[in-house]
Amino acid sequence: MKNKKLVLIVICIAAMIASLLTVNRMITSISLQPADHDSSTAAITESSAESVSEDSTAEPDKPESQAEVKGSDSSVYTADTVFTAEDIEHIAGTSPDSRDRTILKLEYKDYFLHSGITPQNNYQRVHYMLFDSPEKARDAFEKIRTDLYEEDSVEISDDFVSGRERGVMDAEVESCFLLRGNMLVTASAAYSNYYDINDEEKVQAHNAENRKNYEELKEWLKSEF
Repeated sequence: MKNKKLVLIVICIAAMIASLLTVNRMITSISLQPADHDSSTAAITESSAESVSEDSTAEPDKPESQAEVKGSDSSVYTADTVFTAEDIEHIAGTSPDSRDRTILKLEYKDYFLHSGITPQNNYQRVHYMLFDSPEKARDAFEKIRTDLYEEDSVEISDDFVSGRERGVMDAEVESCFLLRGNMLVTASAAYSNYYDINDEEKVQAHNAENRKNYEELKEWLKSEF
């Protein structure tokens, strides 16, 4: 009788152990499934990261038109922007010449190209006037608005002014200025009123070409820079 009880006890224990092993295998199987999913997701993420990395290391296309140049630069222009010579070189796409100058007794650094200009690149056809601070550039802009032009010729907005300059002898000079941070961007044209009668046709044709080029550059400066 005792032996039968012992056999029953052993059978019960064995059954319990078998049940525990089965449950343990089920739990282990379930716990492993998310790990397998995470592994595949990680592989996909890693692949995507490698693709992005390859794209970011590819050499960017160089701008082929002035619209593309504008797109890369204009978003950073604010009233507080402080431009440097390096910024101007980047904007113009080449290294400009420079000189110390004054306008209406205000000092500035003039950056310009007098040779090697790409005709279709308007950024190379203007002058860049750098002042020590945005405040000094604004002061110069306000002084130009009030003191440089003949009153009946002035076109004014908050950051742009143009007109016919006062006190010019034997010629007519038109100019415009765009305010950007510590910089004024400017363009101008001169039309001769003094010439020999034999040269009248040539001079008038030259004046007409200058006026056309200036008007195009002025409109571009207002709307695109």
